[in-house]
Amino acid sequence: MALSTTASANDYYVATWGDDAHTGLTHEQSVRSLDHALSLMGTGDTLYMSDGTWYGEVLDFVGHDLGGTSGNPVTVKAYDGNPTLSNGPSQANMIDTSYQDWITIDGITVINGYQGYHASWNSHLVIRNSTFSNMRMDGINFWRQVSDTLVENTVVTNCGEHGIHYYNQLDEEIMYNHVIRNNDISNSAHNLIDLHTRISNVLVENNELYFTSDYSDLKQVGLYLHNGDTDNITIRNNYFHDQPRPLEIFNSEDVVIEYNKFEDISGRALMLSSFNDGSYDNNARVHNIYFRNNVIDNAEHAVLFWGEESIYQNIYFINNTLLNIGYSDFYIHSGTFKNPIILEDNLPREQSKTFTFRVYPSEAISLIDSSNAIMVSDDESITVCDVDASSIKVESIDAYLTINTYPIYAHPTTGHVNVEVYKYDTSLPQGEILVDFTAKSTDGGSVVFTVDDLQPNHCYDIKMDGVDFTSKQADSSGQIQFTSSEWSREHSFSVQETTYSSYFSTTADAGSDSYIVLG
Repeated sequence: MALSTTASANDYYVATWGDDAHTGLTHEQSVRSLDHALSLMGTGDTLYMSDGTWYGEVLDFVGHDLGGTSGNPVTVKAYDGNPTLSNGPSQANMIDTSYQDWITIDGITVINGYQGYHASWNSHLVIRNSTFSNMRMDGINFWRQVSDTLVENTVVTNCGEHGIHYYNQLDEEIMYNHVIRNNDISNSAHNLIDLHTRISNVLVENNELYFTSDYSDLKQVGLYLHNGDTDNITIRNNYFHDQPRPLEIFNSEDVVIEYNKFEDISGRALMLSSFNDGSYDNNARVHNIYFRNNVIDNAEHAVLFWGEESIYQNIYFINNTLLNIGYSDFYIHSGTFKNPIILEDNLPREQSKTFTFRVYPSEAISLIDSSNAIMVSDDESITVCDVDASSIKVESIDAYLTINTYPIYAHPTTGHVNVEVYKYDTSLPQGEILVDFTAKSTDGGSVVFTVDDLQPNHCYDIKMDGVDFTSKQADSSGQIQFTSSEWSREHSFSVQETTYSSYFSTTADAGSDSYIVLG
């Protein structure tokens, strides 16, 4: 009768005061060198590192062919204090787990090296409660065909390339299942977190990403979904601050961005972009992006759409707050929209309920299978500035339609209002119709209309459905406002200049940036 046995897991101990002649099986019998400690270990074993600094030494799991299995991981863990690896050999990975699965690093500090942690062609890796600082390359580098990773409660700072880098290639299988949470990541010359090519099923949550005031190297992207086929990403409850480009999404789809705060951003808080490259499974697409319940406070731009080849589809902005935006809430530089941008229940720009959209005037913005670039609901309004109307087109099945831009503002109490302008020519002589439009509201209550570019202090008659409705005198900026209520159907409005001024009252100046895209 043959019997098979499985060796039980052992605990080993290493300390800077230890001796490699020891057994390593108790703290008092700690070995001294990290290399010797790893040579003693097998599947399921744990190595406890005591407080102290190992200069010029590394944790080389590859060289010892040391890895674990499901339920029997290999673990290196702090025993007490702050066990530290420092000043590793030139161009050496301070911790290398490549080709070995089921390895946990817990409570270890790694400083002053070439690359802090390196993994390649392996899976089920955990890094927690650790620190990686002053690396010439990446703090943590998952390089090609690495899946099922967890990085949590870890500090990564002052790295010459990336803080945390996931890198894959176009011709390789997707790297699945990664969690990056509760980390403090700062001061990396390339990107703080870079998810580069064919990375999927990622949760990034509860992290703080930033640059300190004394950091003088390059400042690039906080979190970059990079190059393509980086999909199914959740970015939740992170704090991005003191940086120029906190979040960029490139050739990605199925991305949820929620409950994050972006503060003190010297550039744009979010950029959506892509390009066309036959190497990718899905080219030039930014699809199914849900940006909801976020706060952007003090940024040059809130959201930038960039890339002539970019194809945007199903882009949602819901329940966000945008405060202290210096230039534009939404900057549409280039790209093609397959359907509208959806805005719902947002609180923009100092609680004023007005978004600023800027469309780059020299680039063509195409919209496919949709009659509107922007869909707005729940008491929101759109401001569009710097627009060359001829550069904005709606592509339908049968023809190209042009969206014209007019200095008119329609603000319902609730819901939304659809406005179609038939005439807007404020140069017409007195008595002729200057502005002619129809409006249909889902409100059921009142809609405030503001018309700009009229003659300052001149008097105007407004008719609704061909009947005299009200009269107004333009203010010193050439603006009038009037309110229509009791909506039950579509109404037609016209504005024309008149000489009768005794019945008019001047309305308040609502500002010179009140523009809405209509078509």
